[in-house]
Amino acid sequence: MQRRYFDNSATSYPKPPEVAAAVQDYFARVHASAGRGAYREAVESRAILDAARAAVHRLFDCGPDDHVVFTFNGTDSLNLAIKGLVRPGDHVVTTVLDHNSVLRPLTALAAQHGVRWTAVPVDPQTTRLDPAALAAALEPQTRLVAVNHASNVTGVLQPLTEIAAVCRRRGVRLLVDAAQSAGHLPIGFAELGADLLACPGHKGLLGPLGTGVLLIRGGVERELRTVREGGTGSWSEE
Repeated sequence: MQRRYFDNSATSYPKPPEVAAAVQDYFARVHASAGRGAYREAVESRAILDAARAAVHRLFDCGPDDHVVFTFNGTDSLNLAIKGLVRPGDHVVTTVLDHNSVLRPLTALAAQHGVRWTAVPVDPQTTRLDPAALAAALEPQTRLVAVNHASNVTGVLQPLTEIAAVCRRRGVRLLVDAAQSAGHLPIGFAELGADLLACPGHKGLLGPLGTGVLLIRGGVERELRTVREGGTGSWSEE
């Protein structure tokens, strides 16, 4: 029986043959830790990683100082951004349409560190966020606004340029969840005005499961605390 697949909002299928070929080539021919040795395969592995990072940088039209971080998936990217940026006592604004990958980290931060968060309603007819409603929800303690680009339920696009303008005026960082738009729509990170953008690699980008991306505006990385440590660096204390 021929397979009929209707779950592309969860993960894309089928993957391009080139994706499977690249993965197979890596495992069969290279398969070494990037940057962890001077032998040929380790050097090639690092070159593959650097080329992939540069390709993502170009795809999202990042600025020269912006950073591309590879992660396990979209949920991992969102957790790194939210838990890296938000401090005890901070306030976060999101929307009623946002995914559990945003809401559950916020719920955990509320229970563990006294973080408060507000889910702003959207227009019931259009399911779009009114930038004025967003502005009204911001407080002096608001550190972050987290909003999805495209809903995984309705597919509606949020007015990110206007949302970013509100955040800039109020000095609040903006995190965009692009899980349902990355790879389907052109996204110019530098032009968008967001501070962080998270997405999986296995949905619209057509990559394998277990891949994700976090884009970080240049300079914002200095505000992020580490969520995991270890694995790289010449000195153990790095």
